[in-house]
Amino acid sequence: FTLLGIVTNIINIRVFYHQGVTSDSTTVAFVALSVSDLLGCIFMIPQPLCFYFEAHLKSDDIFFRNCYTLTLMPSTYPHLILHKITCFVTVYMSVERAICVIFPFKVRRIIKVKSTIFIMITIYVLIIVSYAPYAANVSISWMADPARNESLKAVNVITPLGIIFTTTNSLFHSLILTTSAMIVVFVTTVAMVTRLKASMKWREMASTTTGSSGQKYTRVARNVESVKIVTAITSVYLVCLL
Repeated sequence: FTLLGIVTNIINIRVFYHQGVTSDSTTVAFVALSVSDLLGCIFMIPQPLCFYFEAHLKSDDIFFRNCYTLTLMPSTYPHLILHKITCFVTVYMSVERAICVIFPFKVRRIIKVKSTIFIMITIYVLIIVSYAPYAANVSISWMADPARNESLKAVNVITPLGIIFTTTNSLFHSLILTTSAMIVVFVTTVAMVTRLKASMKWREMASTTTGSSGQKYTRVARNVESVKIVTAITSVYLVCLL
């Protein structure tokens, strides 16, 4: 799945590049989402490889035997940061979609390309800055390995300040912000579904007076399908956050 994610995100970025990254606000958000997800997939690769090497391949090389520990902070922690970035970019896109559905004639005045670029950069910077202090308080220490004579084992050592940052990040990011993100996505989903249903009823009434029964059925079915797709996408996202 990681390799599939890398390939699909590269394809998405190429498509958005040829389309024009700043052609509209939606494209800007999709590019930001694809970049964060692509980097998250790339940083996810070293840990499974190291786990496999340590479990199945025997070597006396000290770095090879401690590959999992040595790549924990350089790969897993950036993956966690990029996962959070992906989360909040998705929240922004949910809000943007809701605005497009609820205020279709005012969306160009409410959402602009420059403001979307600023918001995407802000999301990246704030999340990276908030997670950086913990990374700065974690170091690798080499200790004697009792399982091997005259050998060393790598251990991640966290300073007392790093423990405080761990607690703060767990409370603020994992609990408060993630819960808030779930609430925002849920509210925007309900708003979109409600608006789409209202639009569906209005079009059904309009087609009754101006269109044929076949046209009416086609329009209603198309709107019902839109409601199902929107609900399915956001439901999967909420489940993934849990």
